[in-house]
Amino acid sequence: MGFAYHTALDLTRLIAAKEISPVELVEDVIERQTALEPEINAFVTCTPEIARAAAKQAEQAVMAGDALGLLHGLPLSVKDLISMEGVPWTFGSKPFAGNMGTVDAPAVARARAAGACIIGKSTTSEFGCKGTGDSPLTGVTRNPWNLAKTPGGSSAGAGASVAAGLTPFALGTDGGGSI
Repeated sequence: MGFAYHTALDLTRLIAAKEISPVELVEDVIERQTALEPEINAFVTCTPEIARAAAKQAEQAVMAGDALGLLHGLPLSVKDLISMEGVPWTFGSKPFAGNMGTVDAPAVARARAAGACIIGKSTTSEFGCKGTGDSPLTGVTRNPWNLAKTPGGSSAGAGASVAAGLTPFALGTDGGGSI
């Protein structure tokens, strides 16, 4: 069963009712991400092992009958302007290609605490300072519904992640309307 384009609310209900497994959901998303990424270029860094580990924890909590977080088992992308501990944090810029996040930004820490399964860092224009969906580091991010276009804005990867049905939502930033 494919889970693309299900809402976050639908997915959380299905997970809580044990109708779908967080592990199954994340594996489906990773498979779609692998297939679509060469065309849409929504991610600067994919984090399948981080997502899988979070999904396994989420599934264990469901099976144990533990209280579930608001984002329990849901796939999520994080814009590359937002720090994640131990994951490249490039700002869409070549000089920062080797930069690593040393801490989780508060939004990432809260999403993880609520049970989100982070599938990757989404593309951004360089330093988030451009209204188009490209950067010198990652190239052009494409609109999944029309590859001749870009989602536009510095949150292009976040928008493409949702538009491609990879994630029901994404962490982005908005300095001029990109969200």
